Amino acid sequence: MKKIFAIVLTTILALVTLVGCSGGGNSITVAVPNDATNEARALLLLQEKGYITLKEGAGITATVRDIAENPKNIQFREVEAAQVPNVLQDVDYAVINSNYAISAKLNPVQDSLAMENSSSSYSNILAVKAGNENTDAVKALKAALESQKVADFITEKYQGSIISVVQNPGNGFDDSVNYDALAGTTISIAASPTPHAEILAVAKEILAEKNITLDIKEFTDYVQPNNLVESGEIDCIMGCFSMEGRLDDYRWAGPYIASRQVVAVNENSDIYKLSDLEGKNLAVQSTTKPEGIFLNRTDERIPKLGNLISLGHRELIYTFLGKGYVDAVAAHEESVVQYMKDYDASFRILEEPLMITGIGVAFAKEDDRGICEQMSQTLEEMRQDGTSLKIIEKYLDDPQKYLEVDDLGY
Repeated sequence: MKKIFAIVLTTILALVTLVGCSGGGNSITVAVPNDATNEARALLLLQEKGYITLKEGAGITATVRDIAENPKNIQFREVEAAQVPNVLQDVDYAVINSNYAISAKLNPVQDSLAMENSSSSYSNILAVKAGNENTDAVKALKAALESQKVADFITEKYQGSIISVVQNPGNGFDDSVNYDALAGTTISIAASPTPHAEILAVAKEILAEKNITLDIKEFTDYVQPNNLVESGEIDCIMGCFSMEGRLDDYRWAGPYIASRQVVAVNENSDIYKLSDLEGKNLAVQSTTKPEGIFLNRTDERIPKLGNLISLGHRELIYTFLGKGYVDAVAAHEESVVQYMKDYDASFRILEEPLMITGIGVAFAKEDDRGICEQMSQTLEEMRQDGTSLKIIEKYLDDPQKYLEVDDLGY
């Protein structure tokens, strides 16, 4: 049975867990989440247990590049947090968020070698729009979440994998709230399925006693936010969201980073430039920019392929390339680099990019509150004062090229 370092994420408190199986060699491989928050948590747990030492001041923004001492010669595989349980069979140990461990049928308490303790500073919180924190609806939901009923549910359901840190659980109701006025209303909240939506379901029962409906919206993908921006349910989309071809669809802050669409091949491939793709088979993720580039061929540099294979999941295109099912893949450069880190793959990226696009923050077109303009100003200040560079260099080599956005023409 492989063991895990678990990050036990609670609705109120979050912990982490180490799971693994020693390979018996001169070095071991440990999978860690690759996002800014959970990678730092994983590394801090490993430091706490004496496996590594981080650079002074690395703290909650630490990445593997901040490791100062690594006496056990640990090799780190940085993986999307939700995928860490899936790579456990390919590594010696893994640091896994408990919500993902539970979803993968792992028991963080029984299967872990080490866990964050109850003094962990990582807690899950109830977040609302500024100005709404003292409304009766929010106070009613807060009281329900901090109830004895929810605390008992967490203890019984998760058996120590999830821990409530509410000091004095109440009866689920706040005496300062006018529940009669709230009767018949609906409170909407977004949450991931496990454990957050499960815990909210208990709070829903409490609110129902006062004739208040709790609408729990479960988020498991990144498609839903597009629709929610349009409906006004969320304010903006911030991610690897290209401005190219969407300039008239949204109000934009940015671009704040340049994204290179590139072609990647196996290291022993005889493909070195775009023209070498003539007659070759190439895989892309469906609905992405590279798919449109090769379908439309409006750029004279793009040759006629033998076959263009569109796949529904990003990871599949790299699997196809690694197994030799296709000659090349086209994707965001960051995506290719991250996949190689996550799965210890060796691809070669062609020097000539397919396209360089700007990445921005998308707001609804009719949003005239000024938030978009404030965001744009802040992102530019971060680029100018070096903050953006410090963030990017933690994850990507040659970070300066990703900040060259002035000539993109947006």
